[in-house]
Amino acid sequence: MTMTILEYLQKEGRQINAVCAGHHKCGRCLVRLLNRTVNLTEHEKRILSSEKIERGFCLACMHVYEEGDIIETEADEITVHDDAVMSEEGWRYRPGTGLAADLGTTTVVMKWIDLETGKEIHGSAFMNPQTSYGADVISRIAAYPEAGKEMHDVLIRRMEEEIIKAGINITEMVLAGNTVMTHLFLQEDPSPMGVYPFRVPVPDLQKRNAEEIFPHTGMHFPIVTFPHISAYVGGDITAGLYALDLDQTEEPVLFMDLGTNGELVYCGEKRIASSAAAGPAFEGSGIRCGGGSIPGAISAVKLDPLRIETIGDQEPVCICGSGIISLTAELVRHGMLESTGQMKYGEADLGNGISFGPADLANVQLAKAAVQAGVRILLKNRYAGRVYIAGGFGKGIDPADLKTLHILPEHMTAESAGNTSMAGCIKLLMRQDTERVQAIARETDSVELAAEEDFQKIWIESLYF
Repeated sequence: MTMTILEYLQKEGRQINAVCAGHHKCGRCLVRLLNRTVNLTEHEKRILSSEKIERGFCLACMHVYEEGDIIETEADEITVHDDAVMSEEGWRYRPGTGLAADLGTTTVVMKWIDLETGKEIHGSAFMNPQTSYGADVISRIAAYPEAGKEMHDVLIRRMEEEIIKAGINITEMVLAGNTVMTHLFLQEDPSPMGVYPFRVPVPDLQKRNAEEIFPHTGMHFPIVTFPHISAYVGGDITAGLYALDLDQTEEPVLFMDLGTNGELVYCGEKRIASSAAAGPAFEGSGIRCGGGSIPGAISAVKLDPLRIETIGDQEPVCICGSGIISLTAELVRHGMLESTGQMKYGEADLGNGISFGPADLANVQLAKAAVQAGVRILLKNRYAGRVYIAGGFGKGIDPADLKTLHILPEHMTAESAGNTSMAGCIKLLMRQDTERVQAIARETDSVELAAEEDFQKIWIESLYF
C-alpha cells in the first residue's frame, strides 16, 4: 500500500510538525532523507526557504515513502516560560512525588514535584506528537475516529518515555488540558464537541489509575484531570482560574489565554466564559516564516530602524506569536497599514530570509478580530480594569501592542500570569481540594459568541486596524 512519508511517520508515532494535517498548506512537515534524494515539487520550491532547500529538506506530505528510507525530522526545541507565582497557603506537605502535566495542543510540559517541599525536582517539555494530525483541536476531532487510537497512543508513548527516562517513582498525578486534548488522553470520544450543540462527553473532574493510562511504566498511582467549563473552555482554563484564585476575587477582572483558541473569562459578580476561534496564527501557523517559541524565534520587533529580539539571543530562524503581534503593532504605529489591513509598502523584510507579507497579515487580522470581538462582547455592560494573560504567549507579549491592535481597551491594566495551567496542576497536587476545582467549572457560565445578537457587526468592526 502506497503512503506518503508523513503517513508513514504518523503510523510509526514519530514526532513531526504537520499543522495542516498533510493538506499541503503549512510547509512545516520538514524531513531529510539520508539514504536518497528527491526532486522537489514546484510547490515546495515556492514555499521552502533557500536555506532549507540547501540543507536538503523536503515536505513529508509531498513524497511517497519507500521501504528502507532513513528519515530525519526537524524536531523543534521547546522553550518553557516561568510558571505563575502562587501562594503556598493551604498546601499539604507529605512524602512522595507528584507529576503535574500541562497537556497543550502544541506543547506538553511535565514537572515532577517533591510533595514534602512543593519544589520541582525534574522537568520536561516537548512538542505534542499529535501535531502530525493537525495544528488545532478541530483537525484532531476531524481525524477521529479513524486515527483516534493512534492519537492517544502516540501521546501516551511519548509521555511514558519521559516518565521512564526520569526514573522517579510517582505517587500521584494531576493533568490539565483543553477539552479535546484531555479526551484524547483519556481515550474518550471528542466528536460531539465538533458539532452543534457542542456537547462535552466527559465534563467533570476524572480520576483514573496509571495502569489504565501508562501501562508500560510499571508504576501505580492515581491520575486526576481538571474539569471543563464548556466544549471550548477546558480544564486548562479551570486550572488557571484556580491557580490565580479568580473564583474568590472581589475585583472584576478578565482572564485571557491566547493561542489557537482564545479563551476569555470575565470574573466579577459572576464568572462568564467564552472562546474566540482565533486560528493558529498567534502560534506561528499559517504564517509563512512563522514558528513556535523555539531558540532563534523572533519574539519582538521595532521598526525604523529595524531591531529584533530572538529567544535565547540566537540567530533568527522564524517569527513566533509574540513577534507576530509585535510586528503587526509596529506596522500600525508607523502608518504602514491601511485601516482595512492592506500593507502599503509590500512585505516587511526582517532579515535572514524571514519576511512578513499580505497573506500573513490576513491571517493575523482574522485572529485579532476574533479575540477583539470576544473581549468586546464579554465586557459589554460590564467593567474590568485588569486582565491576566496566561500562557507562554502572554509572557512575551507587550500589552501596549495588544492595545495598539485594539484587542484590549486602553484603560485596562495587563499582567502576564505565566503558565497558569501548570500552576493549577501543582496547586491541586499540593492542596488536594478537588471539590473546589469542580465547583469552579460548574459555577462558571458559558456564552457562545457567534450566538450573540450583534456578534457579526462587532466582528466586522474588529477587522479594522
